[in-house]
Parts: sequence; structure tokens; C-alpha cells
Amino acid sequence: MLLKNSVRSSDYVGRFGGEEFVILLPGTDLEGAYQTAEKIRKSCKEKEVAGISFSVSLGVASFHEDRIKNEKDFIEKCDMAMYRAKSNGRDNAVKYSELVGK
Repeated sequence: MLLKNSVRSSDYVGRFGGEEFVILLPGTDLEGAYQTAEKIRKSCKEKEVAGISFSVSLGVASFHEDRIKNEKDFIEKCDMAMYRAKSNGRDNAVKYSELVGK
């Protein structure tokens, strides 16, 4: 519910794997997507579930980046950015373009 409450009604939120979710933000540029990711990250950090606090790591990419060829490639780029966010110490958002030096 926290994810759905953090995005517009025109956006899509869905579980992608065991602990992974995908949020599609149609009509949103990379910077707007990053700002949404930061909003979600901060909201999660402020919440507790059953007395347990948690954090999230987010990977952000734009389908319109030159390096993205198709939907599968797009998901892979987001995944790469998310794993970088995790390896940076978690509780942060990383843009794919930062990995490849836009």
C-alpha cells in the first residue's frame, strides 16, 4: 500500500520477484522517476511494521535512454542500478545512467 500511495493513479506498481517490485511511471523523465524513488525511499524509512523499521534500495532507469534496446533490457538496467544501490550500503536510489557515465 505504501508504494501505491506514493505514485499517481496512472502509474503501475507490481511485485517482480520475492522481494522486488517494479514501478512504471509513464510520461515521467529520468529525473522525475528519481525524485519519485527518493520519495518512496524516505517514506519507507519513516515507517515501521510490527515495530520493525526497514529501508529500500531502488534502481532507476528511463526507457528512453539511448542504451536501452527493449523491455527486457530496460528491466535488466533497472536491476543493475538496484544492485548498485544495495552494494552502496542500501537505503539509497541509483540511476542507471550513473553506472555508465551518461
